[in-house]
Amino acid sequence: MNSQLHDVLEQHSSDIHDLPAAERLTSIHRRVRVVRRRRRAGLAGAAAAVIAAAGAAIWLPSLERLDPAAARDLAGHAAPETMESLGYTYAFEEGVEGDGEVTLELPRSDEPRLISWASSENHGTISMPTDLDGDGSGPDSLGMATRTGGFDRYEWVYPGAEGTITAQGPGEVAIAVYTRTDAAPPGVTKDGVTFRDDLDGNRLIDAAIGDAGQGELVLQVPVPERELKVHHFCYGVPAGYQMNVSINGELTMFGACDDPKPSDGGAESSGVNYAAGTSVTVRMWLTEGDGEDNHPTPDAVDIPGVHLGLGLYEAAPARATVGTWSLPEVMEYAGHHWRFIEVSRTVRGADSLRVSVSDGSVPQLVVALADGLDRTVEFFRDGEASGPVVSTGSFRGEVAVVEGRGADVELRGHGDLGPQAVLALATYVRID
Repeated sequence: MNSQLHDVLEQHSSDIHDLPAAERLTSIHRRVRVVRRRRRAGLAGAAAAVIAAAGAAIWLPSLERLDPAAARDLAGHAAPETMESLGYTYAFEEGVEGDGEVTLELPRSDEPRLISWASSENHGTISMPTDLDGDGSGPDSLGMATRTGGFDRYEWVYPGAEGTITAQGPGEVAIAVYTRTDAAPPGVTKDGVTFRDDLDGNRLIDAAIGDAGQGELVLQVPVPERELKVHHFCYGVPAGYQMNVSINGELTMFGACDDPKPSDGGAESSGVNYAAGTSVTVRMWLTEGDGEDNHPTPDAVDIPGVHLGLGLYEAAPARATVGTWSLPEVMEYAGHHWRFIEVSRTVRGADSLRVSVSDGSVPQLVVALADGLDRTVEFFRDGEASGPVVSTGSFRGEVAVVEGRGADVELRGHGDLGPQAVLALATYVRID
């Protein structure tokens, strides 16, 4: 080899190793399956320059000019560097593109992720390995159409999800993956878990997150005008222990403490009613037990590895009520905010309720509610059972997302539901 050429190549080899990882990964990524034509053309030009250097002045492109943003140039659209979901920030992790079809293998993760997409023709479908429409099965597909043709919509992927994502359509199609950063939304944060200031429209009053191994938390707060909501989490505890929550010394919650680390501090909650303006003391503590002990000892135990969290909120104003349930103006579901449209309900004693949800380009969420049931009810979508059989008593659940075409949704009782039974189906429209 020409000694001058050898020296130059040695120098640039050193430059490559000295580059930051983000720049090295601009052109090489472990999961990218499709190499863009423009990138191939650029590499071909660089190779030609090296060959010509044997008999002429040597020229090589400056590697320092490589732009990490180039990896986000997909299907004719620039994927954003970051996206926001429910106050959390997600950063671009990887992207793939292809002509007509492209796939991406999504590995399992303990953290939530966002999936966005683009299409040069603003048309096609994307198939996700998760249940997008709430029918209890996956993978699910949805249209790739966006307001701009690319990367202005996303789907939230819950922790633990994995599988193949496929985008198809005319022209070029692309998929982008975003992972959550360490930036926390406003609220109380510790060890990567946050009780957000604004949770589902509810206002944070106070919160406490214990140190590792701490088996007791206590908060004293004034009772708000609206319902007091108690959110909690508990993880890292071996079998044989249970968590307990009391208000003013009265046991209100108890159960096993074997959940995984939550991605958000507002996962589990219950509502309690006390006279506004009075003060209440809320205590959360760990005891020996199997999760079924409704008379736990008042003495807390500290267990290595335990993590307890307690957050107290004032409920959002109600747009409508169904029995003991309130429907807020804006609610959270699947990483998005949804705004109330309407609610349909039965007179007391009816045993079924059916509603037609119109089609449209904006996704709609169907929320099922019931109160005063003597028997169980089941949810149906377009005549097919599409959800769990719900026990007697009272319940509320988000059961279907409708997009692209209409759907008939129904709550159907298993026999006579009783004279006090009331059923309701509320619809919300996605606003982010």
